This record gives sequence, C-alpha cells and structure tokens, in this order.
Amino acid sequence: MSQRQTNIFLSGLTVCLVLYLSDQPPGWTDTAHPPAELEHLLPHLRSTLKMPLSRDIVLQWQEEGGEPRYFPESRRILFCGDFVRQLEELLARNRSWLAESERLDVRDRFLRFSLLHEVAHVLIGDRNSPPGEDEESAADGLAVWLALKGLTDGEAVVAGAVELFSLPGLTPVSTHSSPVERASRLACLLQGFQGSSTICRPAFQELDRLWRGLAASEVQE
Repeated sequence: MSQRQTNIFLSGLTVCLVLYLSDQPPGWTDTAHPPAELEHLLPHLRSTLKMPLSRDIVLQWQEEGGEPRYFPESRRILFCGDFVRQLEELLARNRSWLAESERLDVRDRFLRFSLLHEVAHVLIGDRNSPPGEDEESAADGLAVWLALKGLTDGEAVVAGAVELFSLPGLTPVSTHSSPVERASRLACLLQGFQGSSTICRPAFQELDRLWRGLAASEVQE
C-alpha cells in the first residue's frame, strides 16, 4: 500500500498525518493534503504542548467513523469528516441566525476542544492517572485545564464546547456522560476559572490541584 506521511514537529511532539493516496482501505480519504479542519487544529496543539510524550501520536483523518477517538494500542487519534458535517448541520439548525463564518468559528472551537480531549487521553494513559474518576470525565477536565492554561483563547475554546454540547440533537456517546451533563460541568469549570461563580470556584481549584503537578510540564507557561 502506498501512502504519503507528513511529519510535523511540534515543539518536541511529532504529529504524523497519514493520508492514503492509493489502494486505500474503504472510507479513507484520498486527499493529498490535510483537511482544513486538521490544519486549524495543529497550531493549537503546538501552542499547548511543549515536551515530548513517551512516544509519538498519530493524528489521522477518515471520511466516515463518527466522533473523534483515541486508540491507545496504536497511539492514534482519529477525526472523521462525518462528525464535522454533523456539527455543521447541528449549528445550521440551531444557530441559523448566525453568519456562516460565525457558525464555523463555533465549530472550530469545538473541534479544538475535541482534540485536547483526545490528547488528554494520551496524557492520562502515559501516566496511569488520575485514580478515582472515570477516564472520560478526567479527559474532559484535563482538556479544560489545558485550554485555559495553555491557549490564549482557551476560554473561547471551552465556551465553544459548552455551546455545542448544549444544543439539542448532538448524538450522545455511550462511554461519555450526556452532552447536557458535559456542558454543565464544563461551564462550571469555566466559571470557576473566571471567578464568576463562588460555587464553581472550588471545582476548578481541585482540577488545577490535580493536574498542575502532573501535566504542567506539557503546558506552555
């Protein structure tokens, strides 16, 4: 099988975009360049992570396959075109008054949060932590922490995730809490970070305590 592989060195982290150009298995794109959605995400991955992980991550694009997900055996993060299209259709139905460029901005902020969520799975797996919490909830929390601590527009990224998770019609995933529950938790963590909610402030402080010693070396301070 022939393939084109592009290695992009991101401050010590190598992201390999594997794009099959011929004899590709069913469903794999024959695009010669990374899809725009992935190109938008890569600079934010670079700005958030600074030290090498235990091994490289493979970031792949597939036209069909649903939600982004992480395969620990191959250290592969998969993004799919049908998921991006689902987001666009969801926004068109529920945010029709927004200009298309504004809807795409919300979509891209959500995709960036989704990438941080999958990278969080990598970090959690590499460190066999944290104990006492299901991994999907832990990955959501670490994604929030990485966004707020590592991105200049991290608050907008988390807010984009809250907005998408709050919309009716987003397909729930069996391994996650419901989208509404995820939106509520992310909103509380964001408000706790901003100091706009005394009720939510302890939740963010606990998140910061949990990850500061564990993942601070991964964040550009």
